[in-house]
Amino acid sequence: MAHDRGRQAAGAGAHPRWARRAFLALGLFAGLVLFAMMALTFVDVIGRYLFNRPLPGAYEMIAFMMPLMIFAALPVVSFREDHVTVDLLEGVTPNSWRRWQGCAVSLIGAGALGVLAWRLFVQAVDNGRNSEVSTEHLWPLSIFGYFMAAMSVLACASLFVVAIQYWRRQRPAAFARGDPGS
Repeated sequence: MAHDRGRQAAGAGAHPRWARRAFLALGLFAGLVLFAMMALTFVDVIGRYLFNRPLPGAYEMIAFMMPLMIFAALPVVSFREDHVTVDLLEGVTPNSWRRWQGCAVSLIGAGALGVLAWRLFVQAVDNGRNSEVSTEHLWPLSIFGYFMAAMSVLACASLFVVAIQYWRRQRPAAFARGDPGS
């Protein structure tokens, strides 16, 4: 909670309304998908163990909801820097380098997500060209691939913005924030 106020005070919270709304929409979508996965699992377990009638196709539905949830949350998590971090170098990194460290880590992450987006897009194109579908519900696989590629592009752009904010000193250095989780 305290780190959110620190980010806003440093200028990281002053973003266009459309960006805040887009991140809110992605977060809500990811939350709704998570809730749907939970409800689907609950119904499937009750049907399986109480009535000996599992929900047909529940495993496939959950398997497709999982990447929807993960990739919808990825741009938000990337921008907020809420991803898992390992602070092995915190004790030996001089404070003057931490800004550059945040910039470098963000750029490396953006590069990795850019490669991921490219490969997901190539796979989605191949899936579409071959008319590949899921086994039970016959859902076109390319739609999920395009969604994951688009969310990876947004996450890549988010990390690029984070790197620029570190560069311009608009974002406090990750380890200097004093977050218990950083």
